[in-house]
Amino acid sequence: MTTATTATTATKPAAPKATDDEIDTAILTALADAGAAQRPVRWTTIERRIPGTVWQQEMALVRLWNDWRIYAVKVGRQLLLELSGPLDAMIAAKQLGTSPRVLPVVQ
Repeated sequence: MTTATTATTATKPAAPKATDDEIDTAILTALADAGAAQRPVRWTTIERRIPGTVWQQEMALVRLWNDWRIYAVKVGRQLLLELSGPLDAMIAAKQLGTSPRVLPVVQ
């Protein structure tokens, strides 16, 4: 007589879900580290450093773009990102009819 055994496979525990603030901060930090204040940076350059799922990352990019914190341009198949500056925020605030949240410092 044979005894049937069942094999169990170990499953990888689910990663803790990243919050929107954590993802936003990670994107802005990665862009700053990559020099996105002076030139556009490819999304693929920083993508692996960003926590969260692909969908969370995509929503964070949309959120940051809507808040005028980044510029996003797609050239061919490459998504290029650049940090916006304080003057950009002032222009956006004027166009939206709100007061600017930042002030430029002239040296």
